[in-house]
Amino acid sequence: MDGFLAGLWRLDDDALVIEPFGRLDRTRRAGVTAEAERMPGALHPGTAYDIRFGTVRG
Repeated sequence: MDGFLAGLWRLDDDALVIEPFGRLDRTRRAGVTAEAERMPGALHPGTAYDIRFGTVRG
């Protein structure tokens, strides 16, 4: 959102999973969620995905 890498995302079956590197406050989480809702439409038009938050796996 601000040009800095702050986490990872991946498509996992029927969900777009967001794995932030740190804690997201309410405003930032809402912004990330809004961006995530637009992402699948650009990558896979016509396919529905849930938006989920996870933990970065090492």
